[in-house]
Amino acid sequence: MDGVNPAVVGTVERRLLGTPGVRGVRHLRVRWLGHTLHAAADLDVDPALTFAQSPEIPHEAEQRLLADVRRLTGATLHTSPARAHPERA
Repeated sequence: MDGVNPAVVGTVERRLLGTPGVRGVRHLRVRWLGHTLHAAADLDVDPALTFAQSPEIPHEAEQRLLADVRRLTGATLHTSPARAHPERA
């Protein structure tokens, strides 16, 4: 009923991964809020980035989403340094 089309979720993930500095997307959620969409994700970012560069990544990623994903009105994005060898479940 209120599920988000998987193609939209795929578009959001591709746009996030296309943001410079983003190395991975974890825990992506896209939800309807009334008649608009909201995204939330944890992003793995380049661990070599400086403290000054890091805040620009989620801002740039959100701007990309707002420009490219119809009906998306906001995104909550958290960043963490990507690990060289992620833990396996």
